[in-house]
Parts: sequence; C-alpha cells; structure tokens
Amino acid sequence: MTERKPQEQDKYVLRLPDGMRERIRQAAEENSRSMNAEMVARLQESFEKESDVRLERTQEVLRDVTHRLHVLEGVITKHYLGGEPLDLSDLKRRNAGEDGEE
Repeated sequence: MTERKPQEQDKYVLRLPDGMRERIRQAAEENSRSMNAEMVARLQESFEKESDVRLERTQEVLRDVTHRLHVLEGVITKHYLGGEPLDLSDLKRRNAGEDGEE
C-alpha cells in the first residue's frame, strides 16, 4: 500500500451498531494499535481468508478434474490398446465408484 498523508487517503464514514465501537477499541488496545489500524487489519484479514477459500476450492476442482482425466485415460488406453471396444458405461461405473453416485 502506498503511504499517503492522512488528508490524501480515502475516508469513509461508518455507522457502527451499538457496542461495536467499544469492541474495536478493546481489540485495538490489546493489539497495540489505533482503532483505525485495527479495523483496517481486520478487513484485510477477511479478504485474505476469502481469497484462501477460493484457492482451496479451485485446488479441489483441479484435483477432481485431474483424477477424472486419469480414469478416462485408463479406460481409453485399456480399450484401444487392448483391442476391446470402448464402452462408456465402464467409465461411468469407475467414476461412480469414486463419487458413490451413478
């Protein structure tokens, strides 16, 4: 983040629910920072967590796709190189065995 004078930084008036200001003040005191720094740190942390969740989901999808490609590769290799006709129901059975669905 580029350091700017306080007069040049973005400002936003925020309405807090009852008791929130005191909670922020206490947390800021415990963390040895200003209330503003406490709020900015907590907002930044929430965005980082959100980003981490998206990354985890993307990695899960990639693992699943990679697995499915390996299964498909095995079926195709078995049937084409083994001289057997390709039966897509075999692929569906293998995939269902992994997912527990058909």
